[in-house]
Amino acid sequence: MKLRLPALGLLLSLGAAPLSAGQLEVKAVDHKLKDVDAATLDLVSQDIQNEQVTDGVWKITFKQPEAFFAKVRLTASAADREQFRANFNIPYFWGEKAPAPFQATLIKPDPQTNSVQQLRREARVYLNQANMMVLNQHARLIWRQLNAELSSWRTQVDPDDIDTAFYFLQTSKELANNRFFQPDDEVTNAMEWLSKQLGSADAAIQPTIAQEATKIIGELRLARSTQYQVVVNRINEDIGGFSSGKRISACLRSRSISDTMLGFDSTEREEIDPDGRRTLQAMIGNARCIVQNYGKVTIDKAYAEYAKWLSEQMQERIALQEPNSNTTLVQQATSHLKSLQAALEVWEKSPPT
Repeated sequence: MKLRLPALGLLLSLGAAPLSAGQLEVKAVDHKLKDVDAATLDLVSQDIQNEQVTDGVWKITFKQPEAFFAKVRLTASAADREQFRANFNIPYFWGEKAPAPFQATLIKPDPQTNSVQQLRREARVYLNQANMMVLNQHARLIWRQLNAELSSWRTQVDPDDIDTAFYFLQTSKELANNRFFQPDDEVTNAMEWLSKQLGSADAAIQPTIAQEATKIIGELRLARSTQYQVVVNRINEDIGGFSSGKRISACLRSRSISDTMLGFDSTEREEIDPDGRRTLQAMIGNARCIVQNYGKVTIDKAYAEYAKWLSEQMQERIALQEPNSNTTLVQQATSHLKSLQAALEVWEKSPPT
């Protein structure tokens, strides 16, 4: 069962802050960070309104006040160059810190340029947050070529294959953690391939590389989980802030992310919140908001029914936590559940209409 809070106007009437807005800047560059002339850039999202301010710069506004992520697809193309395409989940607070531009990397299909030796040299120079997308795209293209060889005629795995897959996954992990990049099938395939090599005695991977690769693969598998954790933490932080408008906006998002996570299917739950911790944190924020709103708005029947449903869901989720695990979180959830139940008791004595 999945409910959406029907009394959205109750929260909006309290003075929610304007919809989040910011800028997304995309630069088309080559692997040496030089601008690519006559590049075509495109930004597509059904979650935001985007207005192109200048070439490569978009002003973005979330369409829904409760939105916490905006799914964005970036593409770039130019004559005689490999196309760039990547998906990102842009969080609602993206524009607050003037983030660095996205570097859509357009590379010529040149065997000399796209050598593993060149990639290693770039890794020594460009392996930093500012240039991570450049190195990632270059590693992706070289990995695509090597993987095609391994899938067709070449049977011997060599250090070039290992290094390229490693750089591709390392940069993908950094982009996922810091730019909310959404790993795609090519990343997943590289993860599975490198995992297989790590378990093979024939691969002869240096112990330090093997240890780091194992860590990277583990973090990539948790990429979406980490992204949700960051957003849940930020929403809960905003709920406790001093700005009333920001608090109301946070409450809208808290309800939205709580409902979204409660509605996960088994696959999503296993990928994003296998231990139920993040969902419980989101529900805590949601319960805080409902209790805070008590006495500030006229509670209608639908609002009270939703609060009762949330209370039941919290009880179930608390009970699902393993004994002695996440003790502090369970204590916090139990405390907020009691506050919510107390508000419900008051509403039951004086039923909303």
